[in-house]
Amino acid sequence: MTKPAVKPAAPAIAIYINGKKQSYDQPPVIENGRTLVPLRGIFESLGATVQWDQKKQQITATKSKTKILLKIGSKSPTVNGKVVPIDVPGKVKNGRTLVPLRFVGEALGATVDYNATSRTIKITPKAETSNSTVTY
Repeated sequence: MTKPAVKPAAPAIAIYINGKKQSYDQPPVIENGRTLVPLRGIFESLGATVQWDQKKQQITATKSKTKILLKIGSKSPTVNGKVVPIDVPGKVKNGRTLVPLRFVGEALGATVDYNATSRTIKITPKAETSNSTVTY
């Protein structure tokens, strides 16, 4: 009788913003092929201010002329009043609010690149311009 092979744990996901490796007290989580990260860490690393409404379970993040509203459990966040559907909603895990990394990065005007082989995510914010707009 042979024992089933034990699959080795996947290496941790490394996240870089402008070349600087990020470190969070709650590691990134992959859910349905999407990477979720602690909201405050990612929003603030991208230069946004964050407000948490405990009663509504809603995050409001602002950066320049961009305003994001994301309700925990909802797949319909808004960016500047426009609904931008996501396939994995924000959630609370281990007392931390986690949000979809790609959605947050792109909503704030950054480029998000994922390398599956190295399990590395690189986020490159775009330079601020006076007439920048976010389009979907």
